[in-house]
Amino acid sequence: MSASGSASSKTKSAPLLGATVPSFAVSPRYLSIGEVALERDASPAEYRDVVGSMLEEVNRLTSLLEGLLTLSRAEAEQFVIRPSVFPLKELMQEVGDLLEVLVEEKRLVFQIQGDETGCVKADRLYLRQAVVNLLHNAVKFSPAEGSIVARIERRENSTVVLSISDTRPGIPRMHAEKVFKRFYRVEESRGGENKGAGLGLSIAKWAVQANHGEIGLDSSSQGGCTFWIRLPTVPCGRPQ
Repeated sequence: MSASGSASSKTKSAPLLGATVPSFAVSPRYLSIGEVALERDASPAEYRDVVGSMLEEVNRLTSLLEGLLTLSRAEAEQFVIRPSVFPLKELMQEVGDLLEVLVEEKRLVFQIQGDETGCVKADRLYLRQAVVNLLHNAVKFSPAEGSIVARIERRENSTVVLSISDTRPGIPRMHAEKVFKRFYRVEESRGGENKGAGLGLSIAKWAVQANHGEIGLDSSSQGGCTFWIRLPTVPCGRPQ
């Protein structure tokens, strides 16, 4: 992969990701059910509910395909890194604004704390996708009226850490070691509700590593999760 200071790209034959896609991820459940429901006599409200469910399924499948394309390009090294210098807190605020509607829908308390001067040199678009995926994951699995805190901290070893902590049920260690694997879903392993295809954290991991960073999870079965990203820090005034 290319993660150097200048924009560059590589290409090679990409693996057929479709061969590894589990059936739960591609089965258009609500589309087929919706087609049957629309053939029956129903009230306008019932038709709206059916169409709404079908649109949600279309969005889910679209998100899945976009995720697969992103990972396919990553594996084939068909991407370009365009680094720039920016404060991590600024990026976190941008992502928070993007997901504000989802946060408000669940009545979550969301805070951003930490260092205003923690700057990194990275591809802003790819790193933004990683942060979006982590915050979206926190919103999705946090209980209603819970809290999420994003922190930016500069460390003595010339790194800066962005962490996102939530109040979801904790993830046991046996699952915490696997959450960044493609298609792995903690809720499914517990017999819980299907809440995604299991690609978001895999994409986040790739995006962070493509920018010479590290990503990880601190959690316990007692409750709460903290996903973190560690990147080399640079002076905020460095020319781009």
